[in-house]
Amino acid sequence: MERFVEITNTVSNNFEPKARSLYEIGIILSKVYELSNQIKWNTFDPFDNSDSFISIDRTTIERNIHEINTISVKGIYTVASKALEMSIIEIDMYNNFYLSGLDVNEQIGLEPVLAGRMRATTKYLIEITSQGLLLTKKQKIIEELNNIQDVSGKIIYLEKQLILFKQRSSFIDLNQFKELIKFIKLEIKNQKLNIKNFNHIKFNNNSELSTFISNVIKEELSHNIRYQEGYKNFWRDESCTQPKKEIEIQQYISTILKSSCEKVGIKISREPTCANGSIDINFTYLNFCVCLEVKKADHQEIESSIRNQLITYMNGERTDYGILLVLWYKSEYGFSYPSKFTSTEQLKNTLLEQIPNNYKIDIIIVDCSKPTSPSKIKS
Repeated sequence: MERFVEITNTVSNNFEPKARSLYEIGIILSKVYELSNQIKWNTFDPFDNSDSFISIDRTTIERNIHEINTISVKGIYTVASKALEMSIIEIDMYNNFYLSGLDVNEQIGLEPVLAGRMRATTKYLIEITSQGLLLTKKQKIIEELNNIQDVSGKIIYLEKQLILFKQRSSFIDLNQFKELIKFIKLEIKNQKLNIKNFNHIKFNNNSELSTFISNVIKEELSHNIRYQEGYKNFWRDESCTQPKKEIEIQQYISTILKSSCEKVGIKISREPTCANGSIDINFTYLNFCVCLEVKKADHQEIESSIRNQLITYMNGERTDYGILLVLWYKSEYGFSYPSKFTSTEQLKNTLLEQIPNNYKIDIIIVDCSKPTSPSKIKS
């Protein structure tokens, strides 16, 4: 097994821990399995189940190895421990003993030593591979949940997974099965709790939808920027002198808003094509829609962006409601633009004048400048 040789060659002399992926651990476990089937032990069987405390199930090893080879696990789960490095050398020793052609029965006193060490190593590898597969399965469930927009869809997915794992219970080791069922049931409970907490929120028109989204921006996004170091997502440098482009921070903005919107059934989409362009972020609930355009305060077309872009997208989506989210970077230090406006209030008043009478557009300006440290605030 060439890959096992490569892994062995990476072990340091002092067994310094290295991050081993679940895929690599599977290769190591496969080598143990291979050797256990080849070496003709006299009185020892590493899969002897007579002692329940240290029993090793051959089928569990086979299933773990199979799952590792079929599931996408690279980069998700790793183990770094001195014990694992020492296990690799132990297995290499077993391998060299087997390749030497010596009969274990002829080595007086050697059989029980090698037997005990091999069993302990096998037991350890089974435990970390089972744990790795468990965490990987949980991660895949979480990733799939994040791709489902509405809460009811999440519950349906989880219930299907619950049935699937119960059907496959005889093909999963008992500890994994118990933990997965417990995890899925807890997720279902959490999702149902979300519905219970928010089922009183229903949007009857575009106005109610727009008001909710505006409040989420003002409460969730602004709070994250000012008090949870979210401002760092808007700058290229730690000194906050080089702001990023609008398109670079759209993902961050949509991520912050996504959780609150999905809980009440609002679908949030980034850059959907519309009117020969793309809306920065689009919010839909049933047949209601609100368009959001993101603009830096120092953008040269900030004043005309409402008429030239946002309203065009709104017309394309057949909605009268939109939001212009303006990113304000200007501060007493670091960044001095827009030079034309001295305050967010002045800029907002100017932008409000650009809104035609038959459109309902909310102007929201968020301060993205680096907050002053509480220790430096003068009383």
